Amino acid sequence: MKIAVLSYLATYGNAPTLARSFEKLGHDVRLILRYRNHGDATDFGFFEEFPCLEIENPFDFEAAKTWVKHADKIVVIGMPSLLWLVPKLVDRPIPGAIILSSSHLMLGMKAYHHEIEQSGLSPAEWNQTKIRESGLKVFVQPHKKTYIGDIEARCWYPPIPILDENIAPSDKIVIGHSPGKRHRWHWKGTEQIQKTLTALHHKHRGISYHVLGETEHTACCLARSEWHICIDQICMAHDVPGQKQYAGGLDKSGLEGMAAGCAVITSGGPLTFGNEFPRPPVIVTWHVQLPIILDTLIQDRQRISDMGHAGRQWVKKYCDPAFVANRLLEAI
Repeated sequence: MKIAVLSYLATYGNAPTLARSFEKLGHDVRLILRYRNHGDATDFGFFEEFPCLEIENPFDFEAAKTWVKHADKIVVIGMPSLLWLVPKLVDRPIPGAIILSSSHLMLGMKAYHHEIEQSGLSPAEWNQTKIRESGLKVFVQPHKKTYIGDIEARCWYPPIPILDENIAPSDKIVIGHSPGKRHRWHWKGTEQIQKTLTALHHKHRGISYHVLGETEHTACCLARSEWHICIDQICMAHDVPGQKQYAGGLDKSGLEGMAAGCAVITSGGPLTFGNEFPRPPVIVTWHVQLPIILDTLIQDRQRISDMGHAGRQWVKKYCDPAFVANRLLEAI
């Protein structure tokens, strides 16, 4: 089967891993992006993990258009992909799925702000109309489901490869946080996390911490395998026009931390919905409680170890790339 994976950027939804998963199942796959966007480091090497067609390159654009014309299925990752890539490449109804996994789901793309304002709808409501019009099967992260209203959707966790066993040192506790793009740190609560970790480091001997900024994806995954505790995000509540406040959830960095054998802490939620998946074994807290949670956790090495093992097993089962790819294909 010919499958086109459309992702505005390679970072969205672990698109290269998903494309590779389809390929390993025996399908003919193309990963189609807007561009690699390597100039400002926002792809973090994701584009090197699977061959990509970049439609801002004229030669690639023609190749992508031809491929999509003959595709049996499409998988669209994120609202920017639906709004920007699909109109340029898709000229007929093609069965497929859309994966809603980023904050664009709520905020809308800047290029469409005027249209959204003219519609009289909130960005989330406007996006909902576009999702419905697409006719695609909807997969969504649990903590983003509330922003798609009554649209029928299935729970989404991205494909996460399992790395080698955790090799965190035995003579100290290592805590890490990998927020990625600097302009997104306010969504991750990075400044508050840094303050908490600095205070914890001064209070306890044998504690070290790392805050990884714009780090290559492979290097970031390897770094987490040397941590005992991974803080995904501690998101302050953000107002979303006409919607419930956003306070984070379990995102890709947290799931990759689980895959690396870390005890994972995050904020917000919910962490699952429906009855397909059990709740991921992570600690949910918020910024005021984070110092207390960490102070308690670092004094219980057995709990850290148990959480790390449980998280790794959960990801190994429910984020296994073949499992994720097959689940998508079953739906479409």
